[in-house]
Amino acid sequence: MSTLKTQEERAKVALLNTLTRIQKEERSLGLALERTNANYRAQEDHLRNRAAYARDFQEGDLAMDILSALPDVPAHWTNTLERLEEVQNQRFMGEDIPRKDLLRARLGLVGYRRTFNAEWIAEEPWNAHRLRAHYASIQAYDAARKERKQIHIKLNVVRRTIHDLQVQAEEQSRTYLRTLLRRIQLENAYAAGGDLKKFQSLFRLRRPSLVKPLMEQVTYSSITRIFPIWLGEMRNLGGVLPLQSSIFDMAVVDEASQVNIPEVVPAFYRAKSFVVVGDQKQLGLEAAGLFAINRTYEELTWNNCFGGVRGAINYAQAKQRRLNVSDSSILDFMVSPTTGLHIPQSTLDEHYRSMPSLANYTSQQFYEDDGGLKVMTEVSTNLGKDSFRYIEVGGERAEDGKYVLKEVDKALELVRSILSGSELGNGSHLRKLGFEFPNRLPSVGIISFTTDQRNQLRVRAETEIDAVKRDGVQLFIGTPEEFQGNERDVMILTFGIGSNQRYARSFYEKPTRFNVATSRARKYTYAVLGTCPPNALLLRRYFGAFGYTPTLSEPTEDASEASPLERMGSRLTWTFDPRLCESEFERLLLHCLQEFIDSQTRHRLKLFNQ
Repeated sequence: MSTLKTQEERAKVALLNTLTRIQKEERSLGLALERTNANYRAQEDHLRNRAAYARDFQEGDLAMDILSALPDVPAHWTNTLERLEEVQNQRFMGEDIPRKDLLRARLGLVGYRRTFNAEWIAEEPWNAHRLRAHYASIQAYDAARKERKQIHIKLNVVRRTIHDLQVQAEEQSRTYLRTLLRRIQLENAYAAGGDLKKFQSLFRLRRPSLVKPLMEQVTYSSITRIFPIWLGEMRNLGGVLPLQSSIFDMAVVDEASQVNIPEVVPAFYRAKSFVVVGDQKQLGLEAAGLFAINRTYEELTWNNCFGGVRGAINYAQAKQRRLNVSDSSILDFMVSPTTGLHIPQSTLDEHYRSMPSLANYTSQQFYEDDGGLKVMTEVSTNLGKDSFRYIEVGGERAEDGKYVLKEVDKALELVRSILSGSELGNGSHLRKLGFEFPNRLPSVGIISFTTDQRNQLRVRAETEIDAVKRDGVQLFIGTPEEFQGNERDVMILTFGIGSNQRYARSFYEKPTRFNVATSRARKYTYAVLGTCPPNALLLRRYFGAFGYTPTLSEPTEDASEASPLERMGSRLTWTFDPRLCESEFERLLLHCLQEFIDSQTRHRLKLFNQ
């Protein structure tokens, strides 16, 4: 390991020395360029301010005195001198000379100097002196221009070399840091060999009764030195970490609006400090699964645990302070003014995900009251690019479920078009956004507002689209609840709204749900709709923000859209099936609940899971 470290350090020092030498060369070239620029400007001034030469030139006909008597002088030389004489006459008379005329005369002499013959000059010494002085100025001016051009070329080469070396130096630094971190990890792993082996054994155990004794034998401070950053779900912490305080310096809870308070307390206990990250304008506890705990059971549990405790608050007070499990997440509790806690808050108002037009809709519709979002993708390369398309397909809901077959067909047709390249042809919107077929396909997601339509899409996608192709575009199909925290390059929104149903605004236009559904796309969104009901106000505003006006359907009372709780059906039809408890945690929880129910004689309690 020490040899590897020495080699890395030597390579880094050599690279830095080369970079320093190149930078010195760039500075010397810069000084040379400054000197050449000064000489260049001096030559320009010399050519521009030759008043004495202009007066001498005006006193006689230079072309006649010097060249007219010589039959071998080319005609273009005579024309050039005559044009120069006209320019000098204009300057002598104080007239404004167009710059292009002055440059044309000068460049003419520069070009013809290579064919100039000294024998053409007349024998009069004063004429020869005048032409010789002018010729010397032109020659020096031309030489300065060439030298300046060469220095510019060399300077650009040096700058490119410096840039390449800087990139190499940064990569070398990253490699060095990775190697150094790996070396530290190996040293810590060697020092904590026994603890590491015991910790690895935890992952092979299946019986909970064996996990806890083995955990007590592990020194977790040595494990966190080897693995300083841990990622996982809170429900899995107990399988690898003991309920021990201050194992970590900090615990970060992401998507905190989906985490209830009892679930997060063990994670907080294991850390010295914690950070809660979430968005109250997106989905809450319902996104983690339908959480329809019986309010009577919750109140009973609260009063049973805290009823006899002196100074404890009752259930109504707990609900007011956002402590109840059924309604409040840890984020709700943290930001609630009723808790009396003074926890520092920071607003992350910078949006990096979506194209400007998509992000601006999200900002104006859902965050305008908070000052809006700073759209960080609003750069010159992204402005003016189309990122939304509305597709109206018509159709009715199927009789056997809450899905619109035409929406399903169109969504899968779009996926196949992307996979085949027809949606990525020359001039297409996706091609303009940087995607190409077949080398750079976008990732694709499909959101369905109804569970039945999501199921139809999943079954059809598995049977109609090859698994390798699905993986190639990372195809994911889900509801807004399942998509929270996820994103794709291209999103296809399907709503499951047919012409033969009543539009339930409370279900379709719940702001948190609609916010999640419409903000998952990085580059492009396809909105596939069967029909648009007249009372779909948020839906119509959404399409209108991108310049689309949907065709409105006739209102109907034939069908209804049930809320999530209504879809559970009547409590008289609820049943319990222990075979549905798949994980060890679920079976353990079932055992504890059954023991609790058996101990209650005053209340009739039952368990349901379907």
